[in-house]
Amino acid sequence: MIAAYSISGMMAGVLNRFGKIGVVVGFALGNVVLAYVSNGYTVELIHFKEILIACIGLLAVPNSLHIDLEEFIGNTKLLPITPDRGLNKSKEVAQNLNQVSQAIQEMATTYTQAEQSSYDANKQIFIAELLNSLEPYKDNMLYEDIADTEGTIIEQIFKFLLDKQEIDRQALLEIFAKCNSYIVGFDDKDVSQYLEENISQMVRMINISYKATKSDFIWKKRVEENQKNMGKQLDGVSKAIQKMAKGIENDIENEAQYEKPKAEIIELLKQKNILVEDISIKKEGRYMLEVYLDEILETAKIENIEKIATQVLKETIVLNEEASVGKKLNFLSDDKYVMAIGTGEETKSQSELSGDAMLNMRLKDGKYLVAISDGMGTGTKARQSSTRSIKNVRKSVTIWF
Repeated sequence: MIAAYSISGMMAGVLNRFGKIGVVVGFALGNVVLAYVSNGYTVELIHFKEILIACIGLLAVPNSLHIDLEEFIGNTKLLPITPDRGLNKSKEVAQNLNQVSQAIQEMATTYTQAEQSSYDANKQIFIAELLNSLEPYKDNMLYEDIADTEGTIIEQIFKFLLDKQEIDRQALLEIFAKCNSYIVGFDDKDVSQYLEENISQMVRMINISYKATKSDFIWKKRVEENQKNMGKQLDGVSKAIQKMAKGIENDIENEAQYEKPKAEIIELLKQKNILVEDISIKKEGRYMLEVYLDEILETAKIENIEKIATQVLKETIVLNEEASVGKKLNFLSDDKYVMAIGTGEETKSQSELSGDAMLNMRLKDGKYLVAISDGMGTGTKARQSSTRSIKNVRKSVTIWF
């Protein structure tokens, strides 16, 4: 639904130059396009009656109408400048996230179970069609064996059709033989001719029945694939939410554990005229502090924070510039070792530029990441390719680490 409104809104924006009619057409078009892409047919995701009501309302609003939002909500900022640490302190939020994760996981399991039962469902569709087709041919010598829905012959026939799409005389006789149901009587000319007619008749009806139900199989297969993909996506969302909840729970434990040193650091900073909105302290091998301030500090005051944190936590604390942004400063325990990284490059003969690129950065937790991308070939194109790869790595680690 989020995608439906986003795409429809984007299409409405693109056609906005044509006025209200363009907005209406764009929104409806975006809805239809996304519906077709997502499920293969044009059953709308947003009901057209809802779009119609909204369109009538849009057309009824005069072009000259302007709404000043400040008249309703004032000019008070609804979000604080610095992040509110309430989310990380809320056990209820973590519990709710775990419940949501569990619910989504159950949905994913349901989709997986639906996928597993599709074979049986398709087989029942085929059997029903075949029995209906064979109704006029009950006197056929093979009828009783094939019409036995609990027997192995119909199961083997269905498996063969799924693999080969069509059955012939020889295959049908082999299936009967495998199931210990031998067709005899070919030595007698009259009996043999009668048997051949019965076998040909049965082969023809089996193929006709399978072709008649094949379209249903394709539809069900598409639904199955959609369910399978949805199940995987829901499983991924569930794990992501679960990871968020686990992170919040860990933060809660850390916050409770370091409540006393946190209060001490805030009080000592206040004595140095450094006002702090909040401090987050956690330890995973080394201390990591996030300090939220009222203002951007000069270097001298940042050094005061380092000294006070070092004094309280009994461990050398330094600023992590790579993870600090504006009024949010990130501090961590100083490195026990100094790492020096040197690089050198040389281009291949008759090449104006090396195709390799490398990355050297310090993560928020104080670890170092070193990566090298060996571009395919040499020269400008190889360098561009390897540089894109390195940029993707940088973006990924910036988001997750």
